[in-house]
Amino acid sequence: MSVQMIQQVERGVTAPSFCTLEALSNALNVPLAMMFPVTVSAKRSMAKDKAVSAITANAVRLSREDA
Repeated sequence: MSVQMIQQVERGVTAPSFCTLEALSNALNVPLAMMFPVTVSAKRSMAKDKAVSAITANAVRLSREDA
C-alpha cells in the first residue's frame, strides 16, 4: 500500500477493502476492531454496561436487610 493510498484512507477520500484493513491491522499489531471508530451510542452503551457491572458488584455485598 502506498503512502498516498494511506493518506486517502485517513482523509476519508477512499475506503480500504477488508483485506487491506486486515493487512494494516496485522502490520500495526492491533485488533481489526480498532480500525473502526466507536460511535457515541456505543460509547454510551459501554458506559452503561460498566455502571451496571459496578452496581451489581456492590449489590452482592449487601445484606438482605440493606438490599
